[in-house]
Amino acid sequence: MGRTPYGGRLRLAVPWPIASLEPASLSDGFSALFAGACFEPLYALDSSENPYPALADTLPSKQGNGCRVALRPSLRTAAGRPLAGVDLVATLNRARARGAAGLLGELENPSVDPQDPLAVLFAQSSPDAVARALSSPLVALVPRSFSPLSPDGCGAFKIELTRGRALLTRNPNAARGPAFLDAIEVTAVSDLAELLRGFESGATDLGWFGTGLYRAVKDAVPFEAPRYAFAVLMAGKAAGAWGAPGTLQALLDAVPAQQLSHLGVRALPAQPVGSAAWGGPTTTIAVLSGAPQLGAIARALAGTLSTPGHELTVVEKTAEELAGLQTSRQFGLLLDCVRAPTAAPRDLEMALRTAASPEAAKRAPRTALRAVRDLGRQLPLGIVGELSIWGARAAPFVNLESWQLGGAWFRPPP
Repeated sequence: MGRTPYGGRLRLAVPWPIASLEPASLSDGFSALFAGACFEPLYALDSSENPYPALADTLPSKQGNGCRVALRPSLRTAAGRPLAGVDLVATLNRARARGAAGLLGELENPSVDPQDPLAVLFAQSSPDAVARALSSPLVALVPRSFSPLSPDGCGAFKIELTRGRALLTRNPNAARGPAFLDAIEVTAVSDLAELLRGFESGATDLGWFGTGLYRAVKDAVPFEAPRYAFAVLMAGKAAGAWGAPGTLQALLDAVPAQQLSHLGVRALPAQPVGSAAWGGPTTTIAVLSGAPQLGAIARALAGTLSTPGHELTVVEKTAEELAGLQTSRQFGLLLDCVRAPTAAPRDLEMALRTAASPEAAKRAPRTALRAVRDLGRQLPLGIVGELSIWGARAAPFVNLESWQLGGAWFRPPP
């Protein structure tokens, strides 16, 4: 029957810090890339974007003015923890406090069904609304004791984290089947050149933004995965009037695409542009330390946007410091990534709205704008461009282009 073979170890480097894995995060690039390999939501979307059961036993069933959702029996995490309705309640509560604040804004907190510990009840929500919300990777099911420092989920892989490194291995408890690959070894880099240097030297199996640093790698296969995030520029209180909705997007639309493309940024579709001259106060662009791609983009933007008397400089901050700045809004500009949970327009819109203001996103209308740039014209942030992995891969690794890592496999030599 031509079965997909098991085996193979994929080695790659990423331009993001590796410290934790959080499925509900909107701004962690490492989680945006690998959470889908280690966690599963209750529902998945088919090619027509209709939900179907994954970890759920069935689609939500109508019950009174609301609906009932039941987990599949005998679900266990990679560490062997059994899962029940109480874990789903805990999952939604923690996701609501993180990147799914807007997504879950219209849904009430469910309660465990007193007649069935595997089920929960939504008192006022429609089955369709619940199924669509619970198909988001941001609300992937995790145990109630979950910690992003020792992540444990139901995906095709289980993961072990050390500072700057991650090892993903096949999860024998995966509800939808373990991965085909034996393992994925991931390391963090401090310099964008290392992403290609490792591929050229044979230390990694995937090269970002090219086929080699100094020469093309023999037998390398061109490779491009879907976007996993957007690079966004946010305005804080110190930006003054230049932080008004639409202002940053107008500036970014005027930045020539070639000034950022070599840094792995896919520009938004071209349109007539104005001026890329920052006219606000002299201030800083805060960016995550240990994220060389974001740092390079921030420096490129600072050089392009600065004008005499209105200079921008880059300052690196820890993840904790950035979180504090975003809460207080006590900054000038801040460059961050916003995860693209799925390709569905409504999910992209809600992710960007939540990044701009979680409270406002809870009350936002559920629409689907035709272009993400339209959101930049409404929000106090601007979309710089799309982030994805593209470049080249080692020939034996198949099905990486979809970036559904549980389905990637190694083709043994003939």
